[in-house]
Amino acid sequence: MAETAKKVAKIGLDQFQYATLGDDDKVTSKDDVKTIPGLQSAKLTVTMDSEPIYADNGPYLIMNSGITELGLEVGIVNISSDDRVALLGIELENGVEVYKKDITPPYSAVTFRFKMTDGTYGYYGLVKGQFSLPSPDLATQADKNEAQTDTIEGSFVDRDSVMYYIGIEDQEGFNKEQFMAMVFGYDYTPPSA
Repeated sequence: MAETAKKVAKIGLDQFQYATLGDDDKVTSKDDVKTIPGLQSAKLTVTMDSEPIYADNGPYLIMNSGITELGLEVGIVNISSDDRVALLGIELENGVEVYKKDITPPYSAVTFRFKMTDGTYGYYGLVKGQFSLPSPDLATQADKNEAQTDTIEGSFVDRDSVMYYIGIEDQEGFNKEQFMAMVFGYDYTPPSA
């Protein structure tokens, strides 16, 4: 008898983590991974191109190009100056954020966690991308306070043919530490039995 699929839905989001990648597109250790608190939203945009091939007077087959674009838009309550330096490539001089004309954000890998209705968690991991600078949208304070959060967008490419990973806690064999090592590219040694 076939096993019935468990009915769950995604209901939460937290633990945005990033690390700046070295010249080898990896980080040295898990100590290089930083957390930005206050994750409010994450929108992943995946584009796959496919082209029908026609023969014998009709559609014959579909030629697929795989993932051609991967984007991530995240809303965070506030991105600190130190995180802006590491993630966006700005400079910090005497407590002032400096946004130069020729700024080039570094390559980063990122993860974030989502919660499901059964209490388990899943993890997204994007292996190599650059974030663009946020475009602030500020408003005056009115009778009721409204939070004005930071939104950043990143474009991601593959690392060793992998674009991103999704890990789910209750999948057989899933190990969070191993998952993080896969995303950020550092060496992972499983604990001794």
